[in-house]
Amino acid sequence: MKYLFATILIFVESSGASVLTAKDVIELLQTSGNRWRQVEAQGQDAASKLEQAQAALSPFVSFSARQMAAKINPVQYGLTPPSDIDVVGIGSVGLQGGIALWDSASSARIDAAIANTKIQAANEKHFKTELSLLALLQLLTLQKIKRQQDVIGSNLDRDLKILYAAKRKFASGFGIDLDVQRAEGLVELQKFKQLEAETAFIKACKDLGNTLTKSDLGCEVDQLKVSMIDENKLEEAGNKYLTDKPDFIASQATVTAAEALVKEAKKESNPKIVLFGETSFVGASIPSGLGHPMTGLAGIQLTIPILSGGLHSGRVQEQSVKVSMASFQRDQLANDSLNQLKVAVAQLKSARAALSLSKRQIEISDKELDFAEKKHGRGSISSLELNTAQINMANAHELNVQVQFAYEAAKLNYCRAIGNLEHCTQKTESEK
Repeated sequence: MKYLFATILIFVESSGASVLTAKDVIELLQTSGNRWRQVEAQGQDAASKLEQAQAALSPFVSFSARQMAAKINPVQYGLTPPSDIDVVGIGSVGLQGGIALWDSASSARIDAAIANTKIQAANEKHFKTELSLLALLQLLTLQKIKRQQDVIGSNLDRDLKILYAAKRKFASGFGIDLDVQRAEGLVELQKFKQLEAETAFIKACKDLGNTLTKSDLGCEVDQLKVSMIDENKLEEAGNKYLTDKPDFIASQATVTAAEALVKEAKKESNPKIVLFGETSFVGASIPSGLGHPMTGLAGIQLTIPILSGGLHSGRVQEQSVKVSMASFQRDQLANDSLNQLKVAVAQLKSARAALSLSKRQIEISDKELDFAEKKHGRGSISSLELNTAQINMANAHELNVQVQFAYEAAKLNYCRAIGNLEHCTQKTESEK
């Protein structure tokens, strides 16, 4: 009775909540997930570094107000007597500015910063894809447990009927106590599985809530359903996605950034030309300077590095090594991605075969149980044989749930292999 009450209570509490779908999970992840916002915040760092790099080639203007005291030799300027003017004040208020006319190192630095923004954008997409797949797998786990609860409930109903029949038969003097004990054991086993499933459901709900950053998540879900896809076309289609995978794009951008840093290191020894200028009001003090006519100056500054003590060549060598390492990692990732795709497709094909075998096993076990029940009713087989047929049927249905979950999980693994959620979030024609 307490198990029935617990089931009714759970239904009443959750009946008001809307059914949680894959689309809902993705939307909640994007709107309330702390991890999602953390990933987005990381993209701001690369954008700020690009802005800093671009500033090196942008015009700059600053306001200055200076008050100086200068000690001069009065005689040098024809002032007499020598002690009349010894220290003079100079005040200026004005603007200073300039722009780099030629700075090849900064240009290369900007190229590296642009590549870094691409790296960050690709990493952001990759991490978001991984978060989405994690949330979808947690939703899939909830749906699997929901399906398990339904199977366990059906098995429990059947076991209770057999227990009732065994007790009636024993009470009428045609049965034995051992048959009643066996039937009671099967009922208790299903009740234990029921409690296990309820505990697993609560934990899975909490896990999904943590991923979505929603402590009050209502985990009302549909039972696990399988939507089949054509595995024969997946490998060919998946190859088209590999070059668009976020992690592969990030690895390619890493190579580009490293190559740009090599160019920057090589160009650090190039001349640098800067155009600068200044306009100001100058007087004996800042206030008095405002009453004088505006003065100004302009010029060009040429800087040519001559000696760096090996720093320049060391940086070139260091960045060249990073290019080699980044290229190796990119090529290795491309090879690993191809292998992951092949494994994912093989898992899907294997899971489909397991589904077919499981369905066949359910058909056989259901027929065997039906025959066993009829024979037992005629008294031609023992209760032990009936219990065996019942256990085989229950195991077949429970195994089918695991196989269905394995197929849907294999689809998620395929989506991870190609870096695209299309096959994991869109419904098939049969579901629409």
